[in-house]
Amino acid sequence: MHSKTKTLSIEDTNILKSFFTITVLIHHIYQNTAFLRGGAGFLFEALGYLSVAMFFFLSGYGLTSAYKSKGTDYINSLPRRKILPLYIYNLLLIFLYLFLWFAVNQPLSTKRIILSFFFGHTVIKYGWYIQTTLLLYLLFFVIFKIRNKYFKISTLILGYTLYFILCRYLNCWSMWYVSVLAFAIGIAFALKPQKINSIIYIALFLLTFILGNFSIIGGWLAVLCKMLSATVFPLLIFKLQTSIKSDFPLLKKLSAYTFEIYASQGIFFTLYHSDILYIKSDILYTLLVLASTYIFAILLNKLFKTIK
Repeated sequence: MHSKTKTLSIEDTNILKSFFTITVLIHHIYQNTAFLRGGAGFLFEALGYLSVAMFFFLSGYGLTSAYKSKGTDYINSLPRRKILPLYIYNLLLIFLYLFLWFAVNQPLSTKRIILSFFFGHTVIKYGWYIQTTLLLYLLFFVIFKIRNKYFKISTLILGYTLYFILCRYLNCWSMWYVSVLAFAIGIAFALKPQKINSIIYIALFLLTFILGNFSIIGGWLAVLCKMLSATVFPLLIFKLQTSIKSDFPLLKKLSAYTFEIYASQGIFFTLYHSDILYIKSDILYTLLVLASTYIFAILLNKLFKTIK
């Protein structure tokens, strides 16, 4: 490894997870209210897939970094330590959201309920990310159980190909696949860190972001450009994070609850705009969503810890 090549520490990773948990919240606030609408609305909309790309990058990077330091024992324990707990959390969230949809009198199709336990649809609002993460964890486990480097790469490519085919077959919307390549980028960068040429990456990101989000082109070309921008974006953030060292107490505090905040925010985005309780004021709605999500995330974290 080059002596000048920088890496992400666990503390850096946690800060980034917290920051992009907040940007995901902003993205969903934009989608559920009117007061963030306007000329810069496309930026709030784009925050969604770019933030998720960062999560995938950090997952791939973190898993690979742990594997490099702990070896095969880490891979062998991955199903027990990572995959099974996440699926159990997914099950608990399914029943929690089923209760929510019943309470707000929202009908659910049998297909949606069944697929919640597998892949392609879910009763968990914004829960597609959990299903996708589970599959990426499984893919990571499989490829790192393989010793041959070329078989590893072939299996990774095959896994992604099957994932894209599955998404298309199940008519998943583009959010299910537009950011997932960032996971592989995280793996590659952890295995062999590279010095980042900021100018080239900025130019590539701006080009693909503009083409993918400004209706200059359409169809699969636009989706492809969004996918490319989602793979470059984490590298730019990586460069920024490793170049600027700052202390963020709030982000450090939030880092313990990032998954729970993501998983539970859909409850309150739905509840406070339902027949049970409809908050007309966007500002009050947003404040209630933020406060409720944070409090519930802490409680949910305690529940998950008791199960784990």
